[in-house]
Amino acid sequence: MTIAVALAVGSRRSARTAAMYHVERHFRNVRIVASSDRVEFRGLDRVWDGQWRGLGVLVLTDEILYFRLADRNMDLSVPVSRIDEVRVDGEGDGRRMAGGRCQIRVGYRAFDDQPRTATWSVRDATRWKELILDAVEGKK
Repeated sequence: MTIAVALAVGSRRSARTAAMYHVERHFRNVRIVASSDRVEFRGLDRVWDGQWRGLGVLVLTDEILYFRLADRNMDLSVPVSRIDEVRVDGEGDGRRMAGGRCQIRVGYRAFDDQPRTATWSVRDATRWKELILDAVEGKK
């Protein structure tokens, strides 16, 4: 049992390291405003988005909010110019998650111009909100 737990933890850490390596290569010559490799993607508020949920890496640049799942070859890129709304759930509303995390919800217009909402569970969600809004303001 102990060996299985150790292998699962090691595998998760290895997947997170591989995802972070991919992100670092992808954004090699780009200024990264913020990043975290311990983010849980909660979904796109759509029925079929279960395949997207999981742990991964969240990155904000001056141009893009980017998420890469750690254990699957899936990513989400949202140009900051398409972000319409950013809010934090869990601040004083009794919905704070385990580990003191709040959820950050980002409303944006997808490439088909349909409104979408992506949700992440992340530490220091208020800081992420401020940084994303600063990036959006810089694109106006």
